[in-house]
Amino acid sequence: MTTGDIGSNMKGVVWPTERSGLEQAVRATTASALTETRRSGIAAYDRERALPRLIAIGPSELHDRGPDIRRKIVARLIRAWRAERRRGIAGHWAYDLNRHLALSQALAAESRSL
Repeated sequence: MTTGDIGSNMKGVVWPTERSGLEQAVRATTASALTETRRSGIAAYDRERALPRLIAIGPSELHDRGPDIRRKIVARLIRAWRAERRRGIAGHWAYDLNRHLALSQALAAESRSL
């Protein structure tokens, strides 16, 4: 077999850089569902319930709505969100999609009121 024959034997092979119509449809549907889930979670955000489950926070910080405390909370949420994102990208066994979404929702809700 010569080098010229390789291309003729590879007809019909879908390379990873090419996306089929089905794959594109699945990706679009998934993105749409995640966006809607995030949007509805932001609307239903309850600070007293969500934050203690996501980051280390004391009762005094939880009930203080001042801009300084809120900035600190947003910074902690960003760190936690980035760490969760890194776990997801790495395929780590401890990655949790629900936590990732909850962090994203909390971050958006807390940032909105800054």
